[in-house]
Amino acid sequence: RYDARAVRSDVFQYFFIERYLESYRLALDHFAAVARHGTAPLITAEDGRRALVLADAALRSARSGQPVAIHY
Repeated sequence: RYDARAVRSDVFQYFFIERYLESYRLALDHFAAVARHGTAPLITAEDGRRALVLADAALRSARSGQPVAIHY
């Protein structure tokens, strides 16, 4: 909020870890189940590779100021 005296903002109720604790717990439980039972993971190495391709393209675009083509 802005007024004549200051810029003010509400404080987050929870820090990052507290806000996403349940997501982390579910991810770790899934990882343990995959390791224990040998089932296929929901997220694969290919998913990770694609995320890195996107992150690299975003960084190159930010540095150059130009669009960057993405090739999987």
